[in-house]
Amino acid sequence: SEANRFFSLRDDEGNEVAFVHSASDLDAKSRAALEMALAQSGFVFRITKIVSAKEELELRAWRVVTEQGPRKFQTARDEWPRDIPGEGFLVRDVAGDLFWIPPMERLDAESREILWALVD
Repeated sequence: SEANRFFSLRDDEGNEVAFVHSASDLDAKSRAALEMALAQSGFVFRITKIVSAKEELELRAWRVVTEQGPRKFQTARDEWPRDIPGEGFLVRDVAGDLFWIPPMERLDAESREILWALVD
């Protein structure tokens, strides 16, 4: 129920080998590995189209289409989509939910234009 907290890391036999209270407790490399594992396991919203990403005061308001249907969410203005080389991008909303964006070449032209303005 909390996408960014309370992770039980288990081995192939289901034995708990570590418990992570919060992804923010991890170093950057470990946090990126955890987020990628979550993206691959389907515990994120998978964006298929970006309709808009507009700045509003201290937030960025997103309108997207996901595999689960249309969604609206907000991110902090300094929360940028993080590039996962060869895999696309991840962005975290203000509620802690993760959204996966496919690589640029798999997006439609409008989505690419919006995303291009938000990534390095």
